[in-house]
Amino acid sequence: MTQIVPEEVRVANLTQGTTRISSKGLAKFYLQSLASQAVRDNVSAVSEGSTLREISLYDLRKIHLRRPDLAKQQRISAGLTALDTQITAQAAQIESLQTHKRGLMQQLFPSTGDAT
Repeated sequence: MTQIVPEEVRVANLTQGTTRISSKGLAKFYLQSLASQAVRDNVSAVSEGSTLREISLYDLRKIHLRRPDLAKQQRISAGLTALDTQITAQAAQIESLQTHKRGLMQQLFPSTGDAT
């Protein structure tokens, strides 16, 4: 899991399996980059452990991320964030429709205990 650490958090109590990554660029862009399938595949290939899979700092430093100029990072990040927002909204709509369908199905086909 990858998260952006807020700017006001200057010091963090990091635990094993946790690291703070600094970037020279837009944090949201690098968050999206780290969440990409290609990077996740690279991390998975060098991760170790059975219960909690971890990557060493040495191996993490070897993963190359593209670094376009700041304007391009902003455009890419904005576009991907907008898509994430749409995906989240659609997922909520699907869940709402599935709940509605379950309610209708229960009314159409009540369980044998509910039949009079």
